Amino acid sequence: MNGRIAFPKFADAIKKGKKVIDDEVESSLLKRALGYQYEEESWGKNQLGEMVIVKRIVKLHAPDVTAQIFWLKNRNPREWRDKVEIKNEHEGTIKVVMGEMEQLMSNKLL
Repeated sequence: MNGRIAFPKFADAIKKGKKVIDDEVESSLLKRALGYQYEEESWGKNQLGEMVIVKRIVKLHAPDVTAQIFWLKNRNPREWRDKVEIKNEHEGTIKVVMGEMEQLMSNKLL
C-alpha cells in the first residue's frame, strides 16, 4: 500500500513543507541575484567580563551574475536560453560541398 494513499494528511504536510522550502530558496536566489546588505557584529568582553557587541558594520554583498543568469533562464527560458534557433525562410535545399570549401580556403591561405 502506498504511504501517500494510506496517510493523506501526512502527504499534504510534506507537500506544504516542500513549498515553504522552495519559496525560501527562490527568495534567497533572488536576493543573491540583486545583491543585498547585512549587518555584522563583533563581540568582546567589557570591563566586567561580560560579552557585549563592540562593533557593528554594514556590509554589502554585490549582485551575483551567475544567480542572475540562472534566474533569467528559468523564469523566461524562451528569451534567455543558450540555444538560438535560426529559421530557414528559404524553400528548397542548400547544398554545401566540403571539397569546394576546402579548396577555397587553401587558395586564401596560400
